[in-house]
Amino acid sequence: MPRIFNKIKLGLLLTGTEVMTGDILDSNSSFIAKEFLGVGLRIQVKVAVPDEKGQISQEIINLTQSLDLLIVNGGLGATLDDVTAAAAADACGVELAAHPIAVAHIEQRTGIKKEVAQSLQFKQALMPVGAEPIDNPVGTALGFYLLLHGCHCYFTPGVPLEMKAMVTGPIMRQVMEDFALKKPVEILRFFVLGLGESRIQQIIQGQVPAETLERIFLGFRVEAPMVEAKLTCFEQEDLSLLHETAAVVQSLLSDYIVSKADPLPARVNQLLRAQGQSLALAESCTGGLIGSYITSVAGASDVLEAGFVTYSYQSKTKLLGVPADLLADSGAVCKEVVLAMAQGALTQSSAHWALAVSGIAGPGGGTPEKPIGTVFIAWGNKEKIITRKLWIRRERTQFQHYTAMAALDLLRRQLQGLPTDKPYYFDSLTNHLLSMG
Repeated sequence: MPRIFNKIKLGLLLTGTEVMTGDILDSNSSFIAKEFLGVGLRIQVKVAVPDEKGQISQEIINLTQSLDLLIVNGGLGATLDDVTAAAAADACGVELAAHPIAVAHIEQRTGIKKEVAQSLQFKQALMPVGAEPIDNPVGTALGFYLLLHGCHCYFTPGVPLEMKAMVTGPIMRQVMEDFALKKPVEILRFFVLGLGESRIQQIIQGQVPAETLERIFLGFRVEAPMVEAKLTCFEQEDLSLLHETAAVVQSLLSDYIVSKADPLPARVNQLLRAQGQSLALAESCTGGLIGSYITSVAGASDVLEAGFVTYSYQSKTKLLGVPADLLADSGAVCKEVVLAMAQGALTQSSAHWALAVSGIAGPGGGTPEKPIGTVFIAWGNKEKIITRKLWIRRERTQFQHYTAMAALDLLRRQLQGLPTDKPYYFDSLTNHLLSMG
């Protein structure tokens, strides 16, 4: 049985002033968390600090006194604000020194000899005395490993490509060996839309015995509004239990499961292709985002017939035939307009299906009757077009993303013959109606 989750205390220390100020998006920590979760290790603590040697050093000391495993990300570059190696040396009470392996690595990648170089590149060869280099197959800055207070510490560059190469390669191999971990025998995934992570966990834990979840490990990866629920088996003898548990989860989550393998746009493409059907889009508030998601999947030309981005009243009338008096009387965000947009998309193309959206993305433009986040979605064919009103109270880019995903999911449900009136966790309107009884 591998040592799982809280039995090995794993921590993450992120260094970099840009991370603290929000100048760069921290995608590294989510990647690291996902990779270690794949071998049964969950991050217990995550700390971010600016590029200040004293603060980084103190955090290394503090964290290593309570952790078994620490990943330190960032600050191994060539510039003056890259101080992580020096901070690590201070934490260990040793000096910095140029490691010969690191020097040779930099010389090989740059073609410059250290003896004649004036470049700061060779600052990257400095490591705490006693540290062991970690190979960097895609960059000049090697990582390094050291043991402090019994904690295994791995130091990685902040450049995502370089960090990923180290974590998935030499670091993971060493961690697997040091902690006698096992790779999963099998992982089963469920891509879910409509239920939040906590609700999914509550549903599963309410019906799956706790002793089962001690052998079959439940994990999540969230890319809102989608949630990937994962069941992981580490022992060959638990394979049958894994599949039994998956069948229960499939039943519990029912039609909220988009697929077991593919993201939502790919699933919609598959369904349309399997049925020999094509799609036309009429987008307003999403500005072409739905079309972008559909065409991000290889083979989209088989299913996407046309896309109309009709943001203004005039374009809705000229391109889709939405009556000008309807727009003048009711505005662009209403049931009748998205119905007309969907009908116009069908009329102006040879597509079998149409999908249309119109809403108020904000931050302005809302009214008491139509607050910011109000959106109408229409989908259907020449026989029948259906509409649904949602209230997605998110900032502008999130609103657009959630709207696009909800629209695709409603079409998915229609293509699969599933109910299209199910509540979504991010829809304040249906959640309010449910709370009213």
